[in-house]
Amino acid sequence: MKNKRYLLDAIKNFQPEFIAAWEKAVSKSANEVPITELTTHLRQGNLLSAIALVEASPESFIDVEDAVRQAHRNGFDATAGAIPRIMRDGSPVVMRLSPRNFRAEAWLVNHSATLIKGLTETARDTVRAHLVYGVENGINPRKVALQLLGQKGRDGVRRGGVIGLTPKQLQTVQSYRAALESGDYSNALGRSLRNKRYDKMLKSGKKLDTATVDKIVDSYSNNSLKYRATVIAEQETRVAMAEARTETFRQTVEKGYLNNDEIRRFWITRRDSRVRDSHDRIPGMNKDGVNLNQPFNTPDGAVYDAPHGVGCRCYVDVRITVNR
Repeated sequence: MKNKRYLLDAIKNFQPEFIAAWEKAVSKSANEVPITELTTHLRQGNLLSAIALVEASPESFIDVEDAVRQAHRNGFDATAGAIPRIMRDGSPVVMRLSPRNFRAEAWLVNHSATLIKGLTETARDTVRAHLVYGVENGINPRKVALQLLGQKGRDGVRRGGVIGLTPKQLQTVQSYRAALESGDYSNALGRSLRNKRYDKMLKSGKKLDTATVDKIVDSYSNNSLKYRATVIAEQETRVAMAEARTETFRQTVEKGYLNNDEIRRFWITRRDSRVRDSHDRIPGMNKDGVNLNQPFNTPDGAVYDAPHGVGCRCYVDVRITVNR
């Protein structure tokens, strides 16, 4: 390949765009909720109506779905562009590859549907948990609504809410607020996602008023949203581009530009202390690589591709062994 890091570079370059798509989806969800109506439902104790008013729909994540499609296209283009010129019988092979064939489109539809379903269900669980918590703890309805949706800035965009967080992250935000309100500042100072510009204030030990607590928690919530956006972007960009790369090489074989045995895949780790022991052993178990259709030998059995789960940074390097 012309550039061994072509896919990693494409992934890294596209992640900010994916993060922006996620943040846009979350912001749109928060801004579309009529806060006065939400407050009224909560004040009247009509929890089911309040939940229904805020619950996300698949359409809320259209920008994320578009980002997955663009990541796949970028991965396809990056792979096709990295394939070196191939000579057959003294003449260069002209390759015509398409990211829009039936198989690629089917993968995009199925993957996007699964992703959006998961995001929608998580958003619903978070909204439900936040509103139930507010009602059960007798928190002012208006405050519950604002904590959920965030405060509007001068640009009219709401920020600092908890829409977009997972239920577990929501609990972390709630416990952070509880620590600030109770004066447990050592707890608050131990949070990695805190806004450190407030550290001096917390270290002073002075009691914080409600407005200050709200401001600090909003900042913490924003950082939590950014963290989740980054995790989702890393995961989904890597998955989409890895699939696009595989699709690209499938087409080179199907159209006769390359033979299956002229393509070798190698499992690559980051070679640092964070690599899992089981993954660290895989490159040595597949020293000569595997072809396009072969799985890798691993301590856990045969695996076709490096996992794209959260925390795993392994990837597969594809190399072409053909006379040029």
